[in-house]
Amino acid sequence: MAAALLLSSLGLLPTWCAAYDIVCDWIVPAAAVMYMLDADLSRLASTGGATLLAFILGAAGTVIGTLLAWQCVGPKLGSEGWKVASALCATYIGGAINFAATAKALHLSTGALLLSAIAADNVAMGVYLAIISAIPADDVTVSPMLHSQPPSAPEKGEATPRSLAATLAMAATCCALGSRLAELMGFPAVALAAATAIASVVRPAAKAMFPGRRTSEVFAGAPALGNVLMLLFFATVGASCGCIGSALTTTPWLCTFILLQLLVHTAIIIGGGRAMGLPMQAILVASNANVGGPGTAAGTAAARGWPQMVQPGVLTGSLGYAIATFIACGISVLLQ
Repeated sequence: MAAALLLSSLGLLPTWCAAYDIVCDWIVPAAAVMYMLDADLSRLASTGGATLLAFILGAAGTVIGTLLAWQCVGPKLGSEGWKVASALCATYIGGAINFAATAKALHLSTGALLLSAIAADNVAMGVYLAIISAIPADDVTVSPMLHSQPPSAPEKGEATPRSLAATLAMAATCCALGSRLAELMGFPAVALAAATAIASVVRPAAKAMFPGRRTSEVFAGAPALGNVLMLLFFATVGASCGCIGSALTTTPWLCTFILLQLLVHTAIIIGGGRAMGLPMQAILVASNANVGGPGTAAGTAAARGWPQMVQPGVLTGSLGYAIATFIACGISVLLQ
């Protein structure tokens, strides 16, 4: 993204071309769906436990924080501020992929504002995750709420040409079905959210239909392919900005907005979680899943020596992928 911004500022890349629209209209939806194809949400109820409850608290905290932050600094974000506020709400419910999905759903077109929001979000997320990673969790024993049964290691398959082809085909199918479903509902803007919701049931459905087969092998490599496609989106955002100076104009207000969001999120998930008797491990992993997504949640759990929290972190983060864009689109109605 930074390289594309620099090249655009030097006049070596155009600030707009038809290829950029292709990235937003086709590449971003496909990438979002690919993340969901690797998620097995059917295991969430049996292994999520307290982490799922904490995740719901965190999502509620993000929504409340977004509404409060909007009342404080929303008018300073410009005419499309409600769109970027909604996108930031999405990213702190389920991770960065939801930022791109919500921006696409709401037709966030201001390159400078979008670039500023992504930059501020990346910095804030890094700082926040570092802070919560340093918070001590002195749970001596794992709460009975944490797991109703011991978690098994999640299935992983090796990416092959066949699995990548299947991933591309299924992503295209889910996007087409999502667009059609959104049209039938009368809300075309939620096409991407509908596509990710459809994708979230693909793997559980495959497990139910073929109980003796390793369904993880069918779409092996889907998240990695999604990561590659998301790099195209970030490069497009950088190129469409055109001028580094324009990207810095709204950054202070965006940082203030994000600070208020995360303060409220933290207060609600920690305060509410402890009041409910949830273990601090579950609270911290759930907050990590809200803000950073399943990858950072699992990584933090493993790094802190909580192997029993890795799978709940992945599953709750995957749930965030599925629901955050829907929630953010609903919040956008209140903000505009």
